[in-house]
Amino acid sequence: MLLVEDDPVVREIGVAMLESLGYGVAQAENGAMALKDLDDGGFQLLLTDVVMPGGMSGVELAEKARALMPEIRVLLCTGYNPEDLDKETGVGEKFPMILKPYRKEELALRVRETLDALG
Repeated sequence: MLLVEDDPVVREIGVAMLESLGYGVAQAENGAMALKDLDDGGFQLLLTDVVMPGGMSGVELAEKARALMPEIRVLLCTGYNPEDLDKETGVGEKFPMILKPYRKEELALRVRETLDALG
């Protein structure tokens, strides 16, 4: 799994939660770094923040990840109102989402649902 989050504290908490759930986790702080990791392959899930600095949003990253690896599952996370994001980007129709701050139990459920989803 690849976790992409620009806030180092949030990223470390996410990694710790996922590792405690038994997942192997690589991490990146922005879309450009994530694409380099994704290019190496081997990831089943991309968990990425929607709003990130550096010129590439999580939605753009997710779309590029799917172009590289059509079978990869994507779970977006955000601290913003998802309805506002959906109006601007249509993100809710493209990828599942989890709201920050998330609890470990909620993260476990959403990750499992995303990995188990078809296509």
